[in-house]
Amino acid sequence: MRLDLVRTHGGSRFCFTRIWLPEPVASLLANVPELAAGGRSAATVMGLLDGRLRDPIAHAHQSVTAEGAPGHVSEALCCELGHPTLRADRLYSDRHDIALELATSHFLPEQSYCTHLRRTR
Repeated sequence: MRLDLVRTHGGSRFCFTRIWLPEPVASLLANVPELAAGGRSAATVMGLLDGRLRDPIAHAHQSVTAEGAPGHVSEALCCELGHPTLRADRLYSDRHDIALELATSHFLPEQSYCTHLRRTR
């Protein structure tokens, strides 16, 4: 399953995220209203998965690089083709190192970003 998401803040688009889920994981989200086409939600896919997975997400590997916006990203973020973006790839896995979600995000550099990540379990 592939999901394409545009993230906004204050009405401005600042991030495009493409998420891939393996079939067994995607099937857990088949009837989730937050994922309805064109819907808006404050929920994250990881948050939606957390209560449905037998073995929850335990860790993520992230790589970050600069990349010119490809066509689908420039269209989603309303920027020029090739516009600089900050690309972050995250692979979420369970405690058995089974991949549960791959998320590729492109952030516009006109914004500043601060992230605080933690697990409470």
